[in-house]
Amino acid sequence: MSIECGTPTAVALAPIYCGFKFKGSVERARWSAPGGSPSQGNGSNFQTSFLTGGGHTVHLEACGRLGCVTASREILVVAPADLGVNGPTTDASNSREAEARRGEANGKWSGLYSLPQCSQSTLLTLPPLEQDAYEVIIPLGLLTTPQHILPTSHIYYHLKRKFGDSGGDREANPPAVAQVRAPGNIRILEINYTVANKDGELWYRDYDLVFAPCRDRLFEFIHVSTLNPELTRLLESAEPSQCDEYGSVESQYRYCQTSVQLDITTGTVLGTTGGTVSAALDLEAYDLSAPPLAFANPDRYFSDLDLRLHVTCPLDGFTPQARAEQIGRMGGYDGRPRTHAPVCGRVMQDVPGTVQGNWFTGSFDGHTNWEQEMALVHDHIDPTLAAISIGGSVMDMGVWLFPPEQRGLINREFSQVKPDGRIYCYQGGLSSEFGQKYPEFPGRLLIRMETEESMSVERQDGSCENGLGFSDPVVYQR
Repeated sequence: MSIECGTPTAVALAPIYCGFKFKGSVERARWSAPGGSPSQGNGSNFQTSFLTGGGHTVHLEACGRLGCVTASREILVVAPADLGVNGPTTDASNSREAEARRGEANGKWSGLYSLPQCSQSTLLTLPPLEQDAYEVIIPLGLLTTPQHILPTSHIYYHLKRKFGDSGGDREANPPAVAQVRAPGNIRILEINYTVANKDGELWYRDYDLVFAPCRDRLFEFIHVSTLNPELTRLLESAEPSQCDEYGSVESQYRYCQTSVQLDITTGTVLGTTGGTVSAALDLEAYDLSAPPLAFANPDRYFSDLDLRLHVTCPLDGFTPQARAEQIGRMGGYDGRPRTHAPVCGRVMQDVPGTVQGNWFTGSFDGHTNWEQEMALVHDHIDPTLAAISIGGSVMDMGVWLFPPEQRGLINREFSQVKPDGRIYCYQGGLSSEFGQKYPEFPGRLLIRMETEESMSVERQDGSCENGLGFSDPVVYQR
């Protein structure tokens, strides 16, 4: 029997996740961690943390029909001051939180801490795609139904496509296939993949690559269609840490996450993107050293590492020259350039105490689906336009844009709508770039902010010039 705790080195205050491998059935498992918090636990997994640096030991007793066996795991706990990691020195609380995030991330990706500290020398130097492989880079904050009712947390390299006699038909004219290049000297930390089968036969494979050039910045390529031979062999030799299966009678999907560790040099072709799998290569980035984004209710964005709270512009991780090559390509599918700062777009748009930002309805168990979501934000290309993005519940899904008003009760700027007891009405507007069922908002949308954490919403027929009143509103919460 062996204990696995992610890494032999951890950080004081950071969570340590432990599990075990054992051939045979286990009926009872008891953990102990002297000096840890908690110091004891039961079950197949155990989480603890240590307040002080130095050597610590995690013990396990596993019992089955044939008796009990024991195992121990030595862990070196490093105090934050011993790491020499760059970070704010004037705010001890933020520094401790950052160290905890680093330690937690290293528990999942064991190769993260041995990377160098982030500095100018670790910036990415090469755009991941050739300049002529894509048409435009879609900024952060895109709204599109049903995948992204809330502002997206990644940028899109929208691939070029050649149209033939069949025009814009996607099946007849899929996006061009483009090589995905390592944008710097990086370490691949995780390969996630989806295998899709349709009518009993392989439909497609789709890969995500999590990588880092240094210990505080994580990146993820999403929608890599094929992997190079080295990554393929690495994936085949590794055991997935988790797999989930879902689908219908016609289509079945298997999604797996696999931790790996492989150093790659700048310019190495990692694989390809495009073809029939995806129209874009997505790139997401996280800054573990930064304070969390100030969402009105951070608990809504819980994940294994709360990475959604640390989303940053991926291009900020490139050298000035490589960033300049890409930032000028920011724009929309229709050719509109993004000129408003920040040109990379914005994910977090919550303004506490107002209706602006992300909202949710229904029960919450740590996750929501798109039908429960609504965003009252601003357009990802022209942020002077307000955007209503609805996933369902109150009405059919859709995204609608309109120029906000600075006074009155009709189409009022979201950041000016507060819990003042008044009903605000939204109507008309412009159609979004694509995927819209209606050219204008169908009828009117009534909104009243009840408290700083809740609002009532109802779609009705008619216009805002008629009397405003609810009949059967849906309650949304932060």
